[in-house]
Amino acid sequence: MVTRNLLIGAVLICSLNVLANTGWQQAGQLLESGDAEAAYQLLKPLETTEAGRAEYDALLARSAEQSGRYTEAIFAYERLLTVRPGDLEARYRLARIYFRLGETDNATAAYHAILEQGATAGLREASERDLAALSDGQRFNPTRVSGLAGVKIGYDSNANSATDLSTFTLPGGGIFPPALVSLVPSSLEQSDQFYSLYGRLRVDHQLSANVSLYGGVDLQTKRLDDADTFDSQQHGVIGGIRVARGRDQYRLGISASHYRLDDSDYLKHGHLVAGWSRMIDPKRMVEVRGTWGQLHYTGVQSVRDVDRGVIDLGVTQLFDTVYQPRLRANLYVVQESNRQAGFSHVAHDAVGVQLFGELALAGNLSAYGLVGYEVRDYGGADPLFFRPRDDNYGSVTLGLKYVPAPRWELVPEIRYSQNHSNLGIYEYDRLQATIMLLRRFD
Repeated sequence: MVTRNLLIGAVLICSLNVLANTGWQQAGQLLESGDAEAAYQLLKPLETTEAGRAEYDALLARSAEQSGRYTEAIFAYERLLTVRPGDLEARYRLARIYFRLGETDNATAAYHAILEQGATAGLREASERDLAALSDGQRFNPTRVSGLAGVKIGYDSNANSATDLSTFTLPGGGIFPPALVSLVPSSLEQSDQFYSLYGRLRVDHQLSANVSLYGGVDLQTKRLDDADTFDSQQHGVIGGIRVARGRDQYRLGISASHYRLDDSDYLKHGHLVAGWSRMIDPKRMVEVRGTWGQLHYTGVQSVRDVDRGVIDLGVTQLFDTVYQPRLRANLYVVQESNRQAGFSHVAHDAVGVQLFGELALAGNLSAYGLVGYEVRDYGGADPLFFRPRDDNYGSVTLGLKYVPAPRWELVPEIRYSQNHSNLGIYEYDRLQATIMLLRRFD
């Protein structure tokens, strides 16, 4: 009987450890994706049993710090440094919190400890800068800057999202009989190799514990080997305000983007963005987002200008099982209206769904997949075919994310998409295979 009870106790302890470690890995993924609030909600219930473990305290400290719970972050960092006194990055984060809260003596002592323990050049420079600011009586800078840079190479079977039909029949009308039309080669699908460069900058400024401003810039360029008429550049800006109230977070902002094709202006758009999200419990989140704005094409393409609105409902669920699955489902509705009279066929209404899943295969390796399906109904009769266009678009994406070192990511991915249409000229399929290297900065 005693042996059996001991075995049961051992199994229960092991099970609790597995569940706790599962929560840690999920929290680490959430932190990497920038969702500190969700990570904190996942970690906090484990504190009574896991506090004192270095891996747990490191994650709890970061999630508490990034979600504005500075007192809790201090306790977690202090526990971590008791076990890992040589973790100078954690000590620097603790010093910054002391600085933020105006605890000058504690901040000064923490910075000096970093300098005395042989910190790296980057930590030494940052600590010396903060110490100088403390000496001058300056207040803590509540602004946080982060970003990423990346490069992607790959193959695209249909770089211009075009049909492979070389001929099609135009319906007759009135005195005009049906006609067989041949497409020029440049209007058919074109496969090619390409590379892309990415850059992103984000700035967050904390106004109070619950209110912050955000802004950012995104840059992207894509170059193809042969089909260079489809080379593109895109840059965009975002800005807005976030307000947190308990488990709820509200966001209101703007976004604008400028897209260039073949080194010429092609598309500009601006949107108002509003959103709400709630952490139902540590493993479930629901969010609603709406965008309203305009798409403006340049030159002769300006007849395609539309007003566009999107409502998106999303639900995220984490699971305490093997591979720590993370699932997200989105349902969205799109409504467009043409801005130029007589061109209702350029605007469409749509309903779509997306399902995303991610599995933690190892501590630094995860696999993910994304499936999407969208039904589109265009507003007026197509001028070539004299009837409205209806499309059904679907896509499947599979990829791996490997983290060889902190802040570095290697992401191979394959994506297949297909568009079915009642007007054959708009049907196409597309296969893209890529590998991307990312470096995050914070």
